[in-house]
Amino acid sequence: MSTVGLAAYAGMTMTDLPLLVLTAAQDASGDVVAPWWLRIGLIAAGMLALAAVMALIQARHPPARAATWAVIIVCVPLLGPLAYFVVETIRYRRDHPHPTRGRAERSVTEDDDGDEAAGGAHGR
Repeated sequence: MSTVGLAAYAGMTMTDLPLLVLTAAQDASGDVVAPWWLRIGLIAAGMLALAAVMALIQARHPPARAATWAVIIVCVPLLGPLAYFVVETIRYRRDHPHPTRGRAERSVTEDDDGDEAAGGAHGR
């Protein structure tokens, strides 16, 4: 940035910092361009909201709860979709308990132990 460009920001205070961040990037025609991190953040927030709405549509909620979640997801940009995923995941896991057996225990069947003793495919 040139000295002339810096002189334009010399009289700014800390309260003007958000304005400085948003106006610092300008294209050749002088139009204000949002910084890269803001553009990526808005895209990520939009994708998160879209994913939350898609999950909400596929889930089987009572109509009142579905409408409430839809309003929360749309009106509260970043926290709404995050709250939906956290709250509904906790509710689902509470309502649908899973067996206590671990992943490794589920991958081995009980028949494998009997086949080895009986001279099955593994005993040859």
